[in-house]
Amino acid sequence: MLFFKCVKLKHEIEEITAVITTIGKLGYRSEQEVKAAYCKECNVYYLHESDYRKLKEKGVLDCTIVERDVFAKHGKNALRYMKSESPLMQYGYNVKATTNLTDYQRQELLAGIIDAGILPSITVKSYLSMFAAQKRGIQMYENAVAKWDADLKFVQQYKKGSKEKVYVHSILKTIFLTAYEKFE
Repeated sequence: MLFFKCVKLKHEIEEITAVITTIGKLGYRSEQEVKAAYCKECNVYYLHESDYRKLKEKGVLDCTIVERDVFAKHGKNALRYMKSESPLMQYGYNVKATTNLTDYQRQELLAGIIDAGILPSITVKSYLSMFAAQKRGIQMYENAVAKWDADLKFVQQYKKGSKEKVYVHSILKTIFLTAYEKFE
């Protein structure tokens, strides 16, 4: 157990009440309080497995979650080594059928990423477009592509009209090839 590694190394561990936002199936956010521990040395919060499961039952956790094996291997630098996942996935966004996120949950996660300044909407749109383009035309990814397209439409409409107007004098156009086009 990683927690006991911190105890064994005599890291300063503080008992806390963690407030974690969950996103329910209809997209509503709610704050959940749970007892946790914080290791100042590693800058990591620990939850007991049973508390984590209870939180997951209430909805999607609106925070970065580092898997145990990644943390065990990389310690407090674990977030740097999560580059294999997109920033969207690092914050809980996923279209896999096995994760069972509703449209509301996925879109609320995207809104949270934008609102918190983690990624600007243009970057979120680029990721969603790229994901869809890579899998478009492949039958086993039809549902995923439909979700990416719906989420892209959501992000395009999200807070529309609330941004500063800028007069554009040049545009860099990027084309994403579909998987089918790549292998021709």
